[in-house]
Amino acid sequence: MRWSLRWKSIAILVGGLAIFTILLGAIAAAELRRREVERARNLASSWSSAIADQCAAIAPGDALKAAMAGATRAGFAALPGMTVAVVDAAEQGEPRERSRTARRPEWLRVLGGSGPVAFIDGSRAPARAHHITPVVREGRVDGAVDVAVDVESAAPTWIRLAAAGSAAALGIGLVAAWRLSRLVGPLAALADGAERFASGLEFTLPVSGRCDEVGVLSDALRKSHEGRRLTTIEYQEKTDALRAVLRNMVEGVLAIGEDESVLLANEASGRMLGFAAGSAAGRPLVNIARHRPLLDLLRRCGTEAKPVRDEFEMAGESRRTLSMRAAPLAIGSLRGIMIVIHDVTDLRRLENVRREFVANVSHELKTPLAAIKAYAETLRLGALEDAEHRGAFVERIEEQAERLHALISDLLLLARVEAGREIFEFTDTPLRPIVAECLAMFATLAEHKRVTLETDTASPDIQVHVDAEGLGTILNNLVDNAVKYTPEGGVVRVAWTIRDGYAELEVLDTGIGIPSRDQPRIFERFYRAEKARSRETGGTGLGLAIVKHLVQAFGGDIHLSSEEGRGSAFRVRLPLARRDLTRRAGVGSLAER
Repeated sequence: MRWSLRWKSIAILVGGLAIFTILLGAIAAAELRRREVERARNLASSWSSAIADQCAAIAPGDALKAAMAGATRAGFAALPGMTVAVVDAAEQGEPRERSRTARRPEWLRVLGGSGPVAFIDGSRAPARAHHITPVVREGRVDGAVDVAVDVESAAPTWIRLAAAGSAAALGIGLVAAWRLSRLVGPLAALADGAERFASGLEFTLPVSGRCDEVGVLSDALRKSHEGRRLTTIEYQEKTDALRAVLRNMVEGVLAIGEDESVLLANEASGRMLGFAAGSAAGRPLVNIARHRPLLDLLRRCGTEAKPVRDEFEMAGESRRTLSMRAAPLAIGSLRGIMIVIHDVTDLRRLENVRREFVANVSHELKTPLAAIKAYAETLRLGALEDAEHRGAFVERIEEQAERLHALISDLLLLARVEAGREIFEFTDTPLRPIVAECLAMFATLAEHKRVTLETDTASPDIQVHVDAEGLGTILNNLVDNAVKYTPEGGVVRVAWTIRDGYAELEVLDTGIGIPSRDQPRIFERFYRAEKARSRETGGTGLGLAIVKHLVQAFGGDIHLSSEEGRGSAFRVRLPLARRDLTRRAGVGSLAER
């Protein structure tokens, strides 16, 4: 049966009254009981003492029990619920000769001279209040008088009815209290849950099995909270996903409000424009990124109300080129401008490299072709008949043709390596024979320039997993440059060791060195630190670019350390052969410069 809240309130009130009635009835019944017991005890004591005094007045020689029997029975016959028993001490013989009353322990204590005894006998119904008084004559206990009064017989009938009503009221009160506890507990939980729900805090309501208004309210509140929790979780997941996307984007993203304050800025935009993205929200854009092209783009987009583009170069230690696109932003009532920023520094640099490459190739090809054309024209115009000089002209044509052939070969090799079309045959190649072959190849040139070629005899016998021909090309280019740019009396030294799981090959020289301003670009195609001298030595400007790309194709890397006027050191790291992978790092040592 479904109880409304009104009836439950009435039940609670009735239960409270019942509990009050039960308590009041219990207190009254206890007090009445105490008074009845006290009355019975007082009545038994007074009559017992009075009869004992009358018995004591009888002549000593008379029999106590016989003398008092008629008077006591006649005197107390009219009092309901009261009995009198008189015991003569003359009965104190053998136990079998005593009467049943005289054998009671209370009588024995009184007859033994312990004085009056009062007690409640609950072994029978109704309970009785006893008072035994000794009869003393001439200093001697000649007997005892026991007066017993029924306790319950003195209680009126309405006390029993009150007790029954109290018991019924107690039951009603217990039921009402139980219903009240079931009502108040969920209400308190609902009140706390509603307060936490309004504050947006987490809380849990148990599934209610009640069918009343409290149960309906509890279920509705719980379902509402669960729906909001799921919605919050979904919103949080989408927000986290959006933040992760923005955080990992390479492009910078800026959302600007109508008042030109920052609504959103990802980390990439902060890195590009030089501000802390985490603290940018809510601040004016002009205060965090003071770049005139950016502000002009923002205002132009706001004025034209259409997407606009621009590109500008950031000043600083490392100059960067940024491409920006601004478009109007409208999401609901939100209005503003979205700016996407791309760092196109590498793209512009590659475009410049391409243009420089075309210009350099044209220039490098033009020089030998012009020389060949000039010498051929000279021969055609009459030098063929000049036996003394025509041989020299032909030699010059041959030199320029050889230079042109070397340049074209290097360009083709570099193009194949860069495009990944060069086919390499990777094998476990020992370093020592390749180094020895390379030094033998340049021994004549080094002797002509009076440059000493050395190798570190303490270097270990190790193998590298590379293409043997490609490794020879790397060594030939490095040793060729070292010999060319080392003055007379200098030293070119080749050494190798194992370090950090790689074979480290080092080519050192005591030559002219490379200026620090040129070192970052030394591996670019056609870049020459000493352009005039490079042309004198016959270099194409592609050797180090080829070395770098070959080393990278083999899974290694190359580093340069150089000091102008004191020489250079090129360190090449190459993967070890499989049998040398477990060799302890650091075996052998490179020669100190």
